[in-house]
Amino acid sequence: MNLDDIAARYRRAADRCKQLRAELHQAIRAAQADGISQAEIVRVTGYSRERLRQIAMQGTFFGTPAEFGRAVGAALETASRQGVKFNIANAGKEVASGE
Repeated sequence: MNLDDIAARYRRAADRCKQLRAELHQAIRAAQADGISQAEIVRVTGYSRERLRQIAMQGTFFGTPAEFGRAVGAALETASRQGVKFNIANAGKEVASGE
């Protein structure tokens, strides 16, 4: 086999690996939602508890940290256009719009 053939095979394998990893992560999130214990998921996958937490967070509304940042930025921009003012004193408190 020549270099081109091996490189092409490698790229196909890497693509397949990425697809299978996504499927595994989806199955992990489903198992967590079904109440399967972390200990059992760790045993089956070989992942650490911390890695399971990270995978679970990837399945949230915000997904990756970059997606979270974009969502927060968009929400702040929309609120600002509507005249909502922000300051650290308001952090975590409900305030009336425009205060």
